[in-house]
Amino acid sequence: WSDLICCCCGWHFSLNQVLARLFYRRGNDKCCEFYAFGLGYIEAITFAIDHISNDTNLLPNVTLGFDIRDYCDTPVLAM
Repeated sequence: WSDLICCCCGWHFSLNQVLARLFYRRGNDKCCEFYAFGLGYIEAITFAIDHISNDTNLLPNVTLGFDIRDYCDTPVLAM
């Protein structure tokens, strides 16, 4: 978990970033097989964010978004 600082409507608050993998890696190998458990996390996150963004009673005039990337635990691939 890492803290992100978000700015919304003049408010600053801390938000935890959830990390999930779509593929996994063994040792120094390249990315391996598809990791279905990670996909479940991503589907849950996107569902929740879409639900919150589309419900005008929860956060009126606020739209949440997400940026999902999988780099197989390799910072070089993330660049």
